[in-house]
Amino acid sequence: MQRIYGIYALSRFLDVAYIHSPIEKINYQGLTALEKNEIDPEFVSRCNQVFHIASDVEFPKTGVVCTAMSTDLDFLCAARDKAKRSDEFHLVRLGHPYPMTDKNPQMMRYVEKVAPFQASQSRVFRMALHVRRGDFFVVDPERILPNVYYIEVARNVAKILKEHDIPFVCELHTELPSKTFNITSEQCGIDHREITGSSTLTSEMCHIEDFKAPFQK
Repeated sequence: MQRIYGIYALSRFLDVAYIHSPIEKINYQGLTALEKNEIDPEFVSRCNQVFHIASDVEFPKTGVVCTAMSTDLDFLCAARDKAKRSDEFHLVRLGHPYPMTDKNPQMMRYVEKVAPFQASQSRVFRMALHVRRGDFFVVDPERILPNVYYIEVARNVAKILKEHDIPFVCELHTELPSKTFNITSEQCGIDHREITGSSTLTSEMCHIEDFKAPFQK
C-alpha cells in the first residue's frame, strides 16, 4: 500500500499518467497469523477494495515497458521526456519509490486526495511510534532499529511540543508474541525466505519495558 501511494505521488509530481496495479500478495499478515501459521485468504481482496486508486488511462496493446525496482528522479524525467518526443506509450513499472519520496516528502501531499482516511480535528497532538518487529526477528534482523532510537525521537519531538505548549499523547504501535513459538521457513508469513535470525520468538525479545517511561529524562 505504501509503495502504491508513493508511486501515485510520483506520477502526480512528474505530471504523468498513473496506471494502477492492485496488490497481488501480502506475505506477512501480522504476528497473530504467524503464530497460528494461518493467513486470511480474503485479506488481499479487502485491502484492494479499500486502497484502490483509479487509473488515468488503460495500458495500450503496444507500448514500451521498463521495469525498475529502484531508480531516481533523473531517470524518470528522462523516460517521461523520451515518451513525449516519440509516438510510443512508455510505461515504467516501479518497485521502490522510497529513494525519491523520502528525499522529497512533500510529494506525499498528493496522496491526501485518494487516501480513504478522513481528516479529523484534535486538540491533542498524537505522536505514533510504529515499532516493526514480528518477522524481522526471523528473516531481516539487520533492519531492526533499537528501541532507544524510537525513544530518543519521541523525546526530541516531545521537547519541541512542550516548548510550544502543545498538549500531546505518545502511542506505541507494535506486536508482541502471546507465547513462545518456533519458526520455520515453510511457515505462513515466511514463505521460504531464508531464516537469518532467531528461529524462536518470545515476548521478552521485544523489551517492551523500554517504552514504559520514555519522557522521564
